[in-house]
Amino acid sequence: MIGFFLSAAPELRIAGLSCILSGLVVLAFARSMPRRTRRGRQALQEILGLREFLSRVEADRLQREGVRTRERFEAILPYAIVLGCADAWANAFADIYTEPPGWYGSPRYEREFTPRLLVNHMGQSLTTIGRAMTSVPSSAGSGVSGFGGGGSSGGGFGGGGGKSW
Repeated sequence: MIGFFLSAAPELRIAGLSCILSGLVVLAFARSMPRRTRRGRQALQEILGLREFLSRVEADRLQREGVRTRERFEAILPYAIVLGCADAWANAFADIYTEPPGWYGSPRYEREFTPRLLVNHMGQSLTTIGRAMTSVPSSAGSGVSGFGGGGSSGGGFGGGGGKSW
């Protein structure tokens, strides 16, 4: 099957050969690669514990413990986004802001700023960035090895909700 693929797309021979050689190198060293370590398992357990905490966070408990502050919300928000718990984290801090933070520059939403709105906008922006970084290059023009080059892709980064410019 690999031979058919390489003969059907001759410009991909080098890429296919590179994949095969890389696979052989991995196989050659597989036995000497370390397995999971105690430190790695402990780090995983801590990350899973943080994810569990963030997904079940309660505003009143944070308030009783004195850690329901803007600083805490902003410090933990990146971790909540990565761990997929940003909505629950934002809901726990729903009424913590009376005005947007100084670093948040969106005149469109100055009056109705909430942590939930911030999380929503960040999620949309990250989705837009992800799409732009995984977009397929244009096939217009002639590039190296027949892959195409030049041309233009219609994407772009957009702010305030993930719209393109």
